[in-house]
Amino acid sequence: MWVSRPSQAAEGFLEQACIGGSALGRKIFISYRREDSKHAVGRLYEALKKHVSDPRRDIFMDIDDIPRGVDYVDYLGNKVAECDVLFAVIGPAWLTVTDPKTGARRLDQANDFVRIEIAEALRRGIPVVPLFLDDTGAPVEADLPDSLKPLHRRNGDRLRHESFDADVARLMRSLPEAKPKPPPPLRARAEPETRARLIFKAAAILRR
Repeated sequence: MWVSRPSQAAEGFLEQACIGGSALGRKIFISYRREDSKHAVGRLYEALKKHVSDPRRDIFMDIDDIPRGVDYVDYLGNKVAECDVLFAVIGPAWLTVTDPKTGARRLDQANDFVRIEIAEALRRGIPVVPLFLDDTGAPVEADLPDSLKPLHRRNGDRLRHESFDADVARLMRSLPEAKPKPPPPLRARAEPETRARLIFKAAAILRR
């Protein structure tokens, strides 16, 4: 089910998590195709900066951030796992961009970055929000590879050129609340016998 506005049920989720319309502490992963939406994503990044604590830490948006020599599938998977929400930016060519070497549709290739990112978020149960640019239509389920078919059931939103910043602000207010990160494990307390032995040793040292 694709819609252009978030459901009313989703609009209340951030009431306690947002302060002044911001979602401080939230980590965002932006999935997009450069050939399809590079300029719009640059604008989206700038608009999102006011909604996070540290943009460089809290927004991941470019494969140029992948360190040299690492497995890019593992790296993307780890980055997706760290995020609270993934924005799948969908422009007019998102579905049809092809590999210039093979002529095959990028989305049909197992090593396609966009496919890897979205499939990983779906697999992990991380909220995935399709963002349709201007009048871009939603892809039908039959046009999506099997690993991305659940994307068809994700509630989406629309970003328009003339109301871009207002659309982003509305989007951030409507997101589901970020899952709290588990606290670090507490150091286990020493057993009584251990404490007794430590006290005995300390007393023995003092008597020397």
